[in-house]
Amino acid sequence: MDINELRINAETSENGLWIDYYGGQICIARIGSKAFSEKQREGMDYIFEKYADDKSKITKELLIEIDTKALATCITGWKGFTQTSKAGKKTEYKYSKKAAEKMLLDPEFGDVKDFIWNQASLRENYKINKDNTLKKN
Repeated sequence: MDINELRINAETSENGLWIDYYGGQICIARIGSKAFSEKQREGMDYIFEKYADDKSKITKELLIEIDTKALATCITGWKGFTQTSKAGKKTEYKYSKKAAEKMLLDPEFGDVKDFIWNQASLRENYKINKDNTLKKN
C-alpha cells in the first residue's frame, strides 16, 4: 500500500466540508479536530474537578453531554435550513455555535446528531487524492 493513501486533508479536517442533508447543507469538521478535542478536554476537566471528592456522581448522561457538546464543534456552518414559528412564519435557521450545540443536545434531533457523528467520523470524507486535492465522494 502506498503510504500517501493514508493522508487526510488537514484544513478540511479542521474547518469542515459541505455535506448535503435533507435539502440543506452542513459543513462538518472531523472528529478529533482541534476544536473537538479542546471542548471534550474542557468538559472532562470540569467534571473531574467538580466531582473530585465523589467520582460516583459522574454519570453516563454527563459524559454523553460532554461528547455531544464536543460534537457540536464539528458543525462549522449550515445553509438552506428554515424554521417555522408558532404563527406559521418561515425564516432562515441561521447557524451559530450555540444553535448547533442546542440542536444536538435536543433528543428530538437525535437523527441529526447521529448523522453528524457518522460523517465527522468517516475518514473517506477527508482523504486526499494523489494530486493533493480533497477526495470527492
